[in-house]
Amino acid sequence: MKSLPLSISILLSASAPAQINPPVNIKTKDAHLTPTTYHISSKSPADFISAATTECRAKFTAFTYGEIEDHIYFKMISPISSWICVNAGEAMEYGYESTHTGEKAYYNYKNATWHIQTNPHHNKEISPNSMLDLYNITSKNAKGYAVIDSISLPQNPPRKKIHFCMIHKLQALCGDGETIRQEDSTNIDITPQALKLIESIEFE
Repeated sequence: MKSLPLSISILLSASAPAQINPPVNIKTKDAHLTPTTYHISSKSPADFISAATTECRAKFTAFTYGEIEDHIYFKMISPISSWICVNAGEAMEYGYESTHTGEKAYYNYKNATWHIQTNPHHNKEISPNSMLDLYNITSKNAKGYAVIDSISLPQNPPRKKIHFCMIHKLQALCGDGETIRQEDSTNIDITPQALKLIESIEFE
């Protein structure tokens, strides 16, 4: 496992204005939407794995139609279906690799941002319309990334997988989920809401 230099851990945990790059906007002025704070840790009613030296404890804001109890939100509403706490060095070393696009999100230590690298040996004919979108995200006291892995395969409905890691000091809170849902036989894309959720993550 790759250790994280102290200077980089301080940089990643420094307080800064929350932002997503490239920017993402959602309509949060809907009178029916309620901003609700949820807490995530090993004690939460969520699919949560702790594999770090020190356990992650964080909170985030989700916009939902009315206040929803924690166990219902995490099991049925949250765009993030699984959470894992790992050491920061591990998150930065492995990043995320898409088997559909042959692209990988990796951390560039020189400019302290995440980038996408393409595998020249990947067979694009397998899923030519699939793509990987990368977002550099800064929250109140963490920095990290999210990727949207858009999967388009013949004879299959479109899918969007989301993966993220937010790093605070020596910890990284990561997660996975799906951001296309079917409601009343219609595909609903909740990618912006998922990204804004990640932007609101605050370690406790």
